[in-house]
Amino acid sequence: IAVLFGNNDISPCFLVVGTYRDDEVNESHIFTPCLEKFEESMSVRVTKINLGGMPRECVNVMISKALKLPLRLTRTLTDVTMAKTAGNAFHIKAFLESLLQEKILHFSLFGKRWVWDIEDVRAVSIDENVAELLAKKLLQLPNNVQAALKVVSCFGSEINESIVRLLSTSEEWRGLVDGLDGAVNENILEKCGHYEFVHDMLQEASYELMDEEERLEDHYSIGMHLISNMPSSEDPDFSLVAYAAIGQINRSEAFNRADAFAVQFATLNLKAGKRSIEVSDFVSALSYMEYGISFLPEAGWEANYELSLGLYENAALACFVLTLVDKMQVFLKEIFEHAGCLEDKLKGYYMLIRSMAAFDSIDAAADKVMNILSALGEDFPDPLDITPDLIRKELATTISILKDLTKEDVLSARRMTETRKIWATKYLAIFILYLYQCRPKYLPLVAARVIKISASFGYASDSAFGFIAFGHALIGLSQDIDNGYRLGKMALLLLEGLDTKDARPRVKFWFCILFAFWKEPIQAIASLLRENIEESLTAGDNEYAALSGFALCRNTLFSGENLASAEKECARATSMMARLQQLNVHLPLTSHHTTILKLMGSDQDPFDVLHGAIQIKNEDEILHYAISKGKHAIVRAVYLNQMFLAFWLKKFEEASELATKCTGIFGFVDVVTHAFYKGLISFHLARCSDDREKMMDGEKALSSFQVWVKEKNASVWNFEHRLLILEAEWHFSKGETEKVEEKYNLAIESARRHRFIHEEGLA
Repeated sequence: IAVLFGNNDISPCFLVVGTYRDDEVNESHIFTPCLEKFEESMSVRVTKINLGGMPRECVNVMISKALKLPLRLTRTLTDVTMAKTAGNAFHIKAFLESLLQEKILHFSLFGKRWVWDIEDVRAVSIDENVAELLAKKLLQLPNNVQAALKVVSCFGSEINESIVRLLSTSEEWRGLVDGLDGAVNENILEKCGHYEFVHDMLQEASYELMDEEERLEDHYSIGMHLISNMPSSEDPDFSLVAYAAIGQINRSEAFNRADAFAVQFATLNLKAGKRSIEVSDFVSALSYMEYGISFLPEAGWEANYELSLGLYENAALACFVLTLVDKMQVFLKEIFEHAGCLEDKLKGYYMLIRSMAAFDSIDAAADKVMNILSALGEDFPDPLDITPDLIRKELATTISILKDLTKEDVLSARRMTETRKIWATKYLAIFILYLYQCRPKYLPLVAARVIKISASFGYASDSAFGFIAFGHALIGLSQDIDNGYRLGKMALLLLEGLDTKDARPRVKFWFCILFAFWKEPIQAIASLLRENIEESLTAGDNEYAALSGFALCRNTLFSGENLASAEKECARATSMMARLQQLNVHLPLTSHHTTILKLMGSDQDPFDVLHGAIQIKNEDEILHYAISKGKHAIVRAVYLNQMFLAFWLKKFEEASELATKCTGIFGFVDVVTHAFYKGLISFHLARCSDDREKMMDGEKALSSFQVWVKEKNASVWNFEHRLLILEAEWHFSKGETEKVEEKYNLAIESARRHRFIHEEGLA
């Protein structure tokens, strides 16, 4: 073509049309000399046609005609289309087609016209090709627009108008609003209560307009201006500005400077981190705390003790929730080395103990609790000194404290104010959880101690665990279901009276597994447990989220759900356990899941999920691990699962041995399930072998159900059908065949009426 253009003899009846992208052809491009030669040619007339974006008016005409609607009705759709496509005809066509595919733009048979929701249209992401074109356009924008885009890019993808107004008070950014509005007109930003980049690529390109040094200086200048003009703490914009200010300071890497404001920066990070914890944003909280620590001077603990303690405590807390155990240990080590007294170490020890229980040994965690309680003046006798007489004495003393306690008393309870007693109650409360799993003899004594402290010094949220544990002791030791259930309700009432939410997920969990079943249909408890999982996760209490998930899986199977539903619940819970790294709960859940899969005849391996946390491949290895670590609750849970499976597979001798091994379980579902199946197994073996001892074991289980149902202490809904099945088996074992059929038919009717499909089928 170049040769032809240089030939003066060429016929004038010759037309060449060529296209190129002007943003891809610079002075060094191979095409540039040719283009210059064309333009310098004396024999050829060269006409340059610049194909830019379509004007807004033309786009509106095109959309109006395509949709057969008046121009005024399509104007808003056109405005958004222009912002998303920069007027490029190809991109306009693709954008409108995407609206059709997503059914955002659709034909209404009712209105007999094309309709759309403009907010849904705005929510559609800009095409990356359009974003790339706009990004290349940045350098051609006026200086004030580029300067404004640099400021916005320092905040990320968007900037609040309140921040813009505050920055505009500075001489440096006085033209910020005009620049931002110019960027809106160029379709770089969108404005709707805040200024926002239409695509991440544009934010990145705007940020890249600055070199590294300019970025750090801008972050610092912006942060300092916001700090200097911080609104009062009562102002609605205070939190917004505070977060924005410290975010800019942190990104400026000011911690590398010998800054006179370092302590102020550390304090702001502590405030921002605490606020993040309040809204359960533990990732941001950890980031703020780490930045805050980086601002501390070398003599941080000596010069700024309270600030240092607050930063390290909250950093450890965020790590605990995020299961960053090694990192948490680093922060706790700092606290234990520098804290000046026991009280300042108590929060750190509390996190350490919970971590030990979750990831290591419950026995070791319990030992640590006892040491700290002793330091707080709360000593307990050696295990060998805990006698039935001592327990009866403690029960009698505590009952006398509680007997006249009314609902009104609990709702208006005096608050505990003495710091050491508050911490003692908190450690006693967590002790209760571990005692259920490793040292149950201590439970009545610990529960009684919580109630006595609360009666003398006022109530704290953790006092609720005293009610919970003592109520359970009443049911377990004296079959006093009514008063036990009443104390469970009192625990929930206490939290309502104290208007506190921090302990609610834990207390609610214990109420569900220890009390609700005795009075309320088991199927209704499932919804409470689901709620509690969400509440626990929101509060950052991974331990109780996991426990609630496991309890829900037990509930699902034993409340009459079919096996497929029960297996799905296990799969969901397993995924959560793996994410939260709650091994102590994950192991018994995997055993429970295994039982369900075997009953379904599935060859799925639920142990695959465990391999990332611990090399355990089957239930025997769970037992070996749990026994070696002294985790007796896990051992009993596995034996209960194996007993249940052996019964349904008609391996009655094996089931009987397992029933003996899993005594000492404490959850309501497990206690009742164990009693029921042990009774059935015992009656079957008594008939086969004429074993009087087995007959007595069956009658003992029958007696328990008779007390629970016939004394009207417990929910007929949950117990009646099981009592009838046990009565039928008892008559069968005694050869009283006439009564057997009657009892079985009544059991079938009761199980069907109360939606227990497994027991209905069994009967």
